[in-house]
Amino acid sequence: MSTASPTAQPHEVVWTLINHVIPSRSLQVVAELGVADHIGEEAVSVKQLASSCAADPDGLDRVLHLLATYGIFERHADRYRHTEASQLLRSDHPMSMRAFARMMGMPVIRASFNELEHSVRTGSPAIELAAGDGLWPYLVAHPDEAAIFGQAMTGKAAADTAAVLGAYDFGRFDAVPTSEVGAGTCSAPCSTPCRPRKGFSSTSPTSSRRSTSDATGSPHGPGISSSIPCQRPTPTSSWRSSTTGRMQRLRPS
Repeated sequence: MSTASPTAQPHEVVWTLINHVIPSRSLQVVAELGVADHIGEEAVSVKQLASSCAADPDGLDRVLHLLATYGIFERHADRYRHTEASQLLRSDHPMSMRAFARMMGMPVIRASFNELEHSVRTGSPAIELAAGDGLWPYLVAHPDEAAIFGQAMTGKAAADTAAVLGAYDFGRFDAVPTSEVGAGTCSAPCSTPCRPRKGFSSTSPTSSRRSTSDATGSPHGPGISSSIPCQRPTPTSSWRSSTTGRMQRLRPS
């Protein structure tokens, strides 16, 4: 979403793009502070939000006011309420993007983008300057950031899964293989656990074939979950994200 007019002049287009770093960084900071978690059904004053997030009221108001112009939060005098977009910054939203915003704000990721010129000039990844041994060894040495990274990947997969399920008819398939990241999410409108007919996980030892049984008698084979809780949007007070299991049934049998 852009605040630029469809008929914006060329210099306005360039100016807007140059300054996109400001709303992007504002979003990362708001996600890191967990602001969205402190807003429920009713609008909350910026002073109360600042107190809850250990932030300066004026500084927080400025970044929230900016984000509101992009449709992230809605401003009413000195109070803020949620929009559909800002709901995605809640930690307990089933398609939460808070962790992804936090990940993009991590020092190592921001440092990598600061070294973009290095990549353009040499063709080498900028991460080699931000983290000499590479991203994966860096995450191993920084478990807190590794946890955020994992949550970000799971959250992105959950959002993508919902979009794919809404746009594509998987009715002709018995089951679909999934990877570990983001597996187990489901937006099927049912009230019972999801049970795939047959299938395999792309990360399980049996990923090259469909299994019909295992030592425990499961018809799904080793590494295949026989039941995955559905994940559906519910009121804010009871949102929970389910990320266990590896297979999902895409429609009731």
